Amino acid sequence: MRAIVNTLIKNKILQKILIISTVLTMSVAYPFLFHLFGVNGKMFLPIFLFVLLGSNYLDLKTIFLIAISVPILNYLFTGMPILSPLPIMQMLTIELGMLVIFLQIFKKINLFNYTRNMISFILARMTPLVLIIFYDNFTFSFWLKNFKIGLVGIILNLLIAEITLKIFSHEKN
Repeated sequence: MRAIVNTLIKNKILQKILIISTVLTMSVAYPFLFHLFGVNGKMFLPIFLFVLLGSNYLDLKTIFLIAISVPILNYLFTGMPILSPLPIMQMLTIELGMLVIFLQIFKKINLFNYTRNMISFILARMTPLVLIIFYDNFTFSFWLKNFKIGLVGIILNLLIAEITLKIFSHEKN
Protein backbone atom coordinates (compact mmCIF):
# COMPACT_ATOMS: atom_id res chain seq x y z
CA MET A 1 0.00 0.00 0.00
CA ARG A 2 2.82 2.39 0.89
CA ALA A 3 4.39 1.82 -2.54
CA ILE A 4 1.13 2.80 -4.23
CA VAL A 5 0.89 6.00 -2.16
CA ASN A 6 4.53 6.88 -2.93
CA THR A 7 3.95 6.28 -6.64
CA LEU A 8 0.87 8.51 -6.59
CA ILE A 9 2.75 11.27 -4.80
CA LYS A 10 5.61 11.12 -7.31
CA ASN A 11 3.24 11.27 -10.29
CA LYS A 12 3.19 14.95 -11.36
CA ILE A 13 -0.09 14.66 -13.28
CA LEU A 14 -1.88 13.22 -10.25
CA GLN A 15 -0.36 15.92 -8.05
CA LYS A 16 -1.66 18.61 -10.40
CA ILE A 17 -5.13 17.03 -10.51
CA LEU A 18 -5.18 16.84 -6.71
CA ILE A 19 -4.13 20.49 -6.35
CA ILE A 20 -6.67 21.67 -8.95
CA SER A 21 -9.51 19.72 -7.34
CA THR A 22 -8.55 20.95 -3.87
CA VAL A 23 -8.35 24.60 -4.98
CA LEU A 24 -11.71 24.38 -6.80
CA THR A 25 -13.47 22.52 -3.99
CA MET A 26 -12.15 24.73 -1.22
CA SER A 27 -12.75 27.91 -3.23
CA VAL A 28 -16.46 27.02 -3.17
CA ALA A 29 -16.69 25.39 0.28
CA TYR A 30 -14.69 27.96 2.26
CA PRO A 31 -16.80 31.02 1.28
CA PHE A 32 -19.95 28.93 1.72
CA LEU A 33 -18.95 28.17 5.32
CA PHE A 34 -18.46 31.87 6.00
CA HIS A 35 -21.93 32.67 4.68
CA LEU A 36 -23.46 29.66 6.44
CA PHE A 37 -22.26 30.97 9.79
CA GLY A 38 -23.26 34.56 8.98
CA VAL A 39 -19.72 35.89 8.66
CA ASN A 40 -19.39 38.84 6.28
CA GLY A 41 -17.72 37.70 3.05
CA LYS A 42 -17.09 41.32 2.04
CA MET A 43 -14.91 41.74 5.08
CA PHE A 44 -13.01 38.44 5.15
CA LEU A 45 -12.81 37.76 1.38
CA PRO A 46 -12.79 33.95 1.73
CA ILE A 47 -13.10 33.40 -2.04
CA PHE A 48 -9.47 34.55 -2.48
CA LEU A 49 -7.58 32.24 -0.11
CA PHE A 50 -7.35 29.02 -2.09
CA VAL A 51 -6.71 30.79 -5.39
CA LEU A 52 -3.90 32.65 -3.63
CA LEU A 53 -2.49 29.37 -2.31
CA GLY A 54 -3.00 27.50 -5.58
CA SER A 55 -1.05 30.12 -7.50
CA ASN A 56 2.06 28.96 -5.66
CA TYR A 57 1.69 25.42 -7.03
CA LEU A 58 0.06 25.76 -10.46
CA ASP A 59 1.11 27.36 -13.73
CA LEU A 60 -0.43 30.67 -14.81
CA LYS A 61 -2.81 29.24 -17.42
CA THR A 62 -4.26 26.67 -15.03
CA ILE A 63 -4.65 28.95 -12.02
CA PHE A 64 -6.04 31.77 -14.20
CA LEU A 65 -8.77 29.47 -15.54
CA ILE A 66 -9.53 28.39 -11.98
CA ALA A 67 -9.55 32.00 -10.74
CA ILE A 68 -12.04 33.25 -13.30
CA SER A 69 -14.28 30.19 -12.87
CA VAL A 70 -14.43 30.34 -9.05
CA PRO A 71 -17.07 33.12 -8.84
CA ILE A 72 -19.22 31.30 -11.41
CA LEU A 73 -18.89 27.98 -9.57
CA ASN A 74 -19.72 29.69 -6.29
CA TYR A 75 -22.82 31.22 -7.85
CA LEU A 76 -23.93 27.89 -9.36
CA PHE A 77 -23.48 25.96 -6.11
CA THR A 78 -24.36 28.58 -3.48
CA GLY A 79 -26.06 31.53 -5.17
CA MET A 80 -23.17 33.73 -4.10
CA PRO A 81 -21.74 36.13 -5.18
CA ILE A 82 -24.84 38.01 -6.15
CA LEU A 83 -25.25 39.11 -9.75
CA SER A 84 -27.15 42.30 -9.12
CA PRO A 85 -27.88 45.08 -8.36
CA LEU A 86 -24.15 45.74 -8.30
CA PRO A 87 -21.55 43.81 -10.34
CA ILE A 88 -20.17 41.75 -7.45
CA MET A 89 -19.52 38.63 -9.57
CA GLN A 90 -17.83 40.69 -12.24
CA MET A 91 -15.71 42.43 -9.61
CA LEU A 92 -14.60 39.15 -8.07
CA THR A 93 -13.89 37.59 -11.47
CA ILE A 94 -11.66 40.51 -12.45
CA GLU A 95 -9.96 40.60 -9.04
CA LEU A 96 -9.24 36.87 -8.93
CA GLY A 97 -7.97 36.79 -12.51
CA MET A 98 -5.73 39.79 -11.96
CA LEU A 99 -4.53 38.43 -8.62
CA VAL A 100 -2.95 35.39 -10.27
CA ILE A 101 -1.50 37.49 -13.10
CA PHE A 102 0.10 39.90 -10.61
CA LEU A 103 1.36 36.99 -8.50
CA GLN A 104 3.06 35.46 -11.53
CA ILE A 105 4.59 38.79 -12.59
CA PHE A 106 6.02 39.44 -9.13
CA LYS A 107 7.16 35.84 -8.81
CA LYS A 108 9.33 36.37 -11.91
CA ILE A 109 11.03 39.35 -10.29
CA ASN A 110 11.70 37.16 -7.27
CA LEU A 111 9.81 38.97 -4.51
CA PHE A 112 9.36 37.10 -1.25
CA ASN A 113 6.01 35.32 -0.82
CA TYR A 114 4.51 37.75 1.65
CA THR A 115 5.54 40.86 -0.30
CA ARG A 116 4.45 39.33 -3.60
CA ASN A 117 1.11 38.27 -2.15
CA MET A 118 0.45 41.62 -0.46
CA ILE A 119 1.24 43.78 -3.50
CA SER A 120 -0.67 41.45 -5.83
CA PHE A 121 -3.70 41.33 -3.54
CA ILE A 122 -3.92 45.11 -3.21
CA LEU A 123 -3.43 45.69 -6.94
CA ALA A 124 -6.00 43.02 -7.78
CA ARG A 125 -8.54 44.62 -5.45
CA MET A 126 -8.04 47.90 -7.35
CA THR A 127 -8.59 46.51 -10.86
CA PRO A 128 -12.43 46.52 -10.84
CA LEU A 129 -12.35 50.31 -10.94
CA VAL A 130 -12.64 49.90 -14.71
CA LEU A 131 -16.24 48.76 -14.13
CA ILE A 132 -17.18 52.36 -13.30
CA ILE A 133 -17.28 52.93 -17.05
CA PHE A 134 -19.81 50.13 -17.65
CA TYR A 135 -22.14 50.25 -14.63
CA ASP A 136 -24.05 53.36 -13.58
CA ASN A 137 -24.56 52.05 -10.06
CA PHE A 138 -20.87 51.17 -9.62
CA THR A 139 -19.17 54.25 -8.22
CA PHE A 140 -15.76 55.05 -6.83
CA SER A 141 -17.30 55.54 -3.38
CA PHE A 142 -18.92 52.08 -3.57
CA TRP A 143 -15.58 50.55 -4.56
CA LEU A 144 -13.67 52.45 -1.86
CA LYS A 145 -16.16 51.41 0.83
CA ASN A 146 -15.80 47.74 -0.15
CA PHE A 147 -12.03 48.04 -0.43
CA LYS A 148 -11.82 49.45 3.13
CA ILE A 149 -14.16 46.75 4.46
CA GLY A 150 -12.00 44.10 2.77
CA LEU A 151 -8.72 45.26 4.33
CA VAL A 152 -9.33 42.89 7.23
CA GLY A 153 -9.75 40.05 4.73
CA ILE A 154 -6.60 41.00 2.85
CA ILE A 155 -4.56 40.87 6.05
CA LEU A 156 -6.23 37.65 7.24
CA ASN A 157 -5.77 35.92 3.87
CA LEU A 158 -2.13 36.99 3.70
CA LEU A 159 -1.43 35.65 7.18
CA ILE A 160 -3.20 32.35 6.54
CA ALA A 161 -1.46 31.98 3.18
CA GLU A 162 1.95 32.75 4.68
CA ILE A 163 1.50 30.22 7.49
CA THR A 164 0.16 27.59 5.08
CA LEU A 165 3.01 28.15 2.63
CA LYS A 166 5.54 27.84 5.47
CA ILE A 167 4.01 24.52 6.52
CA PHE A 168 3.77 23.16 2.96
CA SER A 169 6.74 25.04 1.55
CA HIS A 170 8.03 24.03 -1.87
CA GLU A 171 10.21 27.05 -2.53
CA LYS A 172 12.85 28.91 -0.58
CA ASN A 173 11.30 32.41 -0.52
